[in-house]
Amino acid sequence: MPLSGDSRVSPHGALEVLNVINELEAAGITCCLVGVSALRYYGAARARDDWEICVPTESASQAANLIKEMGPWESLPPVSPAPCSLAHTYPRFGWPKSNISICIMPSKDAHLECFLSNLEHSHQGLPYPKVEVFAQSLLDVASEASLADLIDGMDLEESWGDTNLDLDGTIDLGWTNRQTQNLMASIKPNENNVLLGYPDMPQKRRDIWQASVRSKVNRFGPELPEDLYNTRFRPKCSPDPRDDTERLDMEVANYGLFI
Repeated sequence: MPLSGDSRVSPHGALEVLNVINELEAAGITCCLVGVSALRYYGAARARDDWEICVPTESASQAANLIKEMGPWESLPPVSPAPCSLAHTYPRFGWPKSNISICIMPSKDAHLECFLSNLEHSHQGLPYPKVEVFAQSLLDVASEASLADLIDGMDLEESWGDTNLDLDGTIDLGWTNRQTQNLMASIKPNENNVLLGYPDMPQKRRDIWQASVRSKVNRFGPELPEDLYNTRFRPKCSPDPRDDTERLDMEVANYGLFI
């Protein structure tokens, strides 16, 4: 169904976003969708605001300028600052007469590399980080809420992490410290105490992974019977969410699964 009464807009804006990505790739900018869009692709029932397009850090300004020239995308004001996020510093664009919006995120903030070998594509052709790449990026920066969403969306087992992730050592404190410094520099001084929150302790990656996987049942709500669900997002015998993304879109739209 069209959004906001605009018959030119595809459902959820996927085709408009794909067109942007195709234009960026034609200009030699490898990119992928991260954040909530990637979590939704991997089965998490999350409501999306912006489609977050991750591009190589050195190409972020070029990507934003290309979108400005592309049309009919219009520049949008920044989002409000939020804890553990530099989203308020990203260029944002909206499709006229719709609620579709995109932003450009530099890869340094996503803690992943936009290499073709790190990506896979949805049935619609939208690029996403491979599940192991995405999981590693979340683990490395102790993004535990998003990691839990990914685990529950894909119903990942502890042994999957042993095979596919680097669980040795601790999180990337160099990255978290830089992000904190950048966050502090981007906001008013009296907001600093409110918005700090990037991890600053050397947490072990294996401990984070094990705790996140072993607590899947604890994240069940009272409305989900354990005999029918493997995780809060995955009924037993459900298909791989990458093959069932339309179902997820309908669930979020119709039932308000704003998690």
